[in-house]
Amino acid sequence: MWLKLKILLGYVILLLLLVLTIHIFRKEQTRRNSLRQDEHELACIRHLAGETYAGLLGLATYGETVSVWDESDLGLYHTKKDSVCNMLQTLKRYVKSPEQQSRIDSLCLLLERKELLLDTVPPKKKERMSSICWVIPKKVNRVWKLLIYSLQL
Repeated sequence: MWLKLKILLGYVILLLLLVLTIHIFRKEQTRRNSLRQDEHELACIRHLAGETYAGLLGLATYGETVSVWDESDLGLYHTKKDSVCNMLQTLKRYVKSPEQQSRIDSLCLLLERKELLLDTVPPKKKERMSSICWVIPKKVNRVWKLLIYSLQL
């Protein structure tokens, strides 16, 4: 009887070790899957942040050429700005801290304001160009009249 109890106790211990091993294995497997998901999410965030940064750089360099823009260029800038703001809003979903979320909102607001300011530049530039075009003929006429007057004398 004592031998059967020892054998039964040995099987119970082996069974408990087997259950414990399976439990540890499943726990590690779920942890590994969780880490893979986190890694994938971080890779997506990094990729999105890189694309957003490239978009911001593209907007900045495109905005530098505002002095030679026409209406279609402003429309293209608007499209690019909307694309960058959409990427920023997508990035905002992954950001946990309210401070960083407010910075993203501020950046989108600044891009909106910059677009409004850039919209005012081309007409002023054109006005200056048209005023120069009116001044030049006046000066040429004045010089021409002076030249004719001096030749008559």
